[in-house]
Amino acid sequence: MNYNFKSQNRSKSNSYKWEDRESKDNLDNNFPLSVADADFLLAPEIKNGIINYLKNAILGYNKPSSNYYKSIIKWMSNNHNWHIVQEEIVITPGVINALYNAIESFTNVGDGVIIMTPVYPRFKQSILDTKREVVTTSLIVEKDRYKIDFVDLELKANNPNNKMLILCNPHNPIGRVWTRDELVKINNICLKNNILVVSDEIHHDLILKGFEHTVFAKINRNSIILTAPSKSFNIAGLQVGNAIIKNVSLREKFVKNMDIHGIHMNNGLSLIACELAYSKAEDWLNEFIKVIENNKKILKKYLQDNIKEVKLYELEGTYLAWLDFKDLNLSHEELNAFLKENAKLFMSDGLSFGEEGINHQRMNIAISEEVLLDSLERLKTAVIKKQLVDKN
Repeated sequence: MNYNFKSQNRSKSNSYKWEDRESKDNLDNNFPLSVADADFLLAPEIKNGIINYLKNAILGYNKPSSNYYKSIIKWMSNNHNWHIVQEEIVITPGVINALYNAIESFTNVGDGVIIMTPVYPRFKQSILDTKREVVTTSLIVEKDRYKIDFVDLELKANNPNNKMLILCNPHNPIGRVWTRDELVKINNICLKNNILVVSDEIHHDLILKGFEHTVFAKINRNSIILTAPSKSFNIAGLQVGNAIIKNVSLREKFVKNMDIHGIHMNNGLSLIACELAYSKAEDWLNEFIKVIENNKKILKKYLQDNIKEVKLYELEGTYLAWLDFKDLNLSHEELNAFLKENAKLFMSDGLSFGEEGINHQRMNIAISEEVLLDSLERLKTAVIKKQLVDKN
């Protein structure tokens, strides 16, 4: 099937990404490159499946069907070589909800929770909101590649007040897919120090050529794996996820805390969409990944040929490119103003991911080639004008 991967103009559609751009920056004619959803039409297999379901549906209280669970079990087996059973699947309203629930279920107020920064801002916020202590270990850059500082991680894990590590794999915003060896080292440190690992693997289907994703539970089954079809199939607005918890005791605690907060069932349409995504829309996903691969190549070559002052870190997974603007010799505030006012670009502010993100921006490349090239042309023009001004 030929799929439509042309960027859609979502102005006035109540899109969080588009409305946020318009309210903050008034960039009415430009595609935002910020929030992590794609500007592509829904996979027809999902769209048509929902339409067919609604023809005869009563939108009452729904429970997940056996096919819902079978679709997830088959997907994890076929695409991640990971074997799970129905009882291990806990349906959630999404990864963020599940993350809050995990923190409350397995730590106490005042406990330390470790995160590896720069990282998705809601990690830090979820720790603060649940009145735990944020413990950061900074990723380090060696030969233009982010790596884990295992010495510092072990130091933080050795503190008896620290009880949990929130892992991001693939890692948002830097685009790393942690290798099996790296995950084994993380596990060894956490096992030795009785640290529970909660792994956010929401981007785990979006792995680019030459890289391989390993589910953390394949290394340590006593971990919490948070998954969702939202990034893979661009259905984040339906708010459905699946926490996979093999350890019975951990799973019971997790479910009990959901019950305390009144989380008993998901939106019926979200369950249908999730099942359709995993059972019908794999061809769409494969084409989507090809779009990301192509955009990565375009972005990398364009920067190398035209804007050497902006560096792209190797994108291994996700559709989120991490850009280093330090060579423009601007303060972070000046960089934000430069992108907004001169290049008319709206990306995600690097500092929102931690202090390591100074002079960086996260660029969403889940867009059509036409929009990507237009954005790069505007950035190139703005940089050239800046250089002319600097010379004078």
